[in-house]
Amino acid sequence: MQIRGFTENDYETVANIEKSVNPDLADSADELRFYDETRDKHLVFKRFLAEDAGGNALGVGTFSQSAERYHPNKFFVDINVLPEHRQQGVGRGLLEHLLTKLEDYQAVTVRAVTRVDWTHSIQFLEQAGFSEEYRAWESRLDVQAFDASPYLQLEEQLKLEGIELKSFADLTGTPNLAQELWRLDMDASRDMPDPEPFTETSFERFETRALRNPDFVPEAFVVAVKTGDDQKLEFLSESTLWWSEGKIEAWNGSTGTRREWRGKQIALALKVKNILWAKKMGIAQINTFNDDVNRPMLAINEKLGFVKQPAWVHFVRHFERKS
Repeated sequence: MQIRGFTENDYETVANIEKSVNPDLADSADELRFYDETRDKHLVFKRFLAEDAGGNALGVGTFSQSAERYHPNKFFVDINVLPEHRQQGVGRGLLEHLLTKLEDYQAVTVRAVTRVDWTHSIQFLEQAGFSEEYRAWESRLDVQAFDASPYLQLEEQLKLEGIELKSFADLTGTPNLAQELWRLDMDASRDMPDPEPFTETSFERFETRALRNPDFVPEAFVVAVKTGDDQKLEFLSESTLWWSEGKIEAWNGSTGTRREWRGKQIALALKVKNILWAKKMGIAQINTFNDDVNRPMLAINEKLGFVKQPAWVHFVRHFERKS
C-alpha cells in the first residue's frame, strides 16, 4: 500500500469511496469540489488516498478544522475504506499518516465520528487511543405519511402576534436580506450544544456556502419575521432544507431561534412549513441530526414523527503539546 496526496483528478474516486461506505451521507464529486473551492483559506484541510501497487484506490483519509468551532490546534479526521479492503491495515495506515502530518500543526485534540453499529470502526478508534465524547442522533421523517392536521393553526396563531413565516423566495427584494439572514444564523447557532465554543464566521462564508450552495432551495429556506414600528423586518428564527432536484430525500440544515423569541413554537411552525413544501414536491424523506443533549430540538422532531436511526458516536483523542 502507498499513500499519496489528493489531486484534482480524484474527485470521482473519492465520491465513489464515500458512497460505498455510506450511500446516505456521501457527497457527489461536484459537491466535494464546491466545498473544497469555498473553504475558508485559514482552515487547514488535507486529503490523502491509499492505493495498492497497481494504483487502485483502497481508501481516503482527511484532516480538517471547523469554521464554526475554530481552534488552530484542534482537528477532525475522517477515514473511509472500501468494504472489500477492510481489516487489511488500510485504515490504520491512513490514520497513522494523518496523525504524523498533524504533528506539523501541533495538534492538541483530534476528533472522529462513526456510527454506533459499526463495531469495527469503534474498536479501531478505541485501539488508536480515542474515547467517546458524546452522541448525536440521525432521525428520518416519512414526508408523504406526515399528518399536518395538529399543526395547521400554528401559523395563524403566530400571525396574531405579528409573526409571519416567509421563505427566501418570498423575501426577494428585501433590503440587506443576505446580511440579515447571516446575522440570524449566527445568533441562532451560538447556543447549539458543542464541546468547543462557538466561532462566528464571516458574512462572505455564509453567502457563498449557504446562499450559493448547489443544494440551496429558496422556497425551503424559511424564516420567521416581525414588522417593527419603523416598518423594518426583524428576523426571529430560521429553518432550512437542503435538496438536489431529483433526489428522494432532503436534509434539514440549521433550525434555531433568537433567545428572546424562544418558547413560542416558532421553530416547530417553520419545520412544519418546510415539511409541507417537501410533501408538495414529492420528496420521500427528510433527514436531520441532533446532539443527544439538544433535548428541545429532539423533542420537536419526535413530536413531528421523525424516527431515530443508529446514533453517531463522536470520539476525541487528546495530545500533550510538545515544548
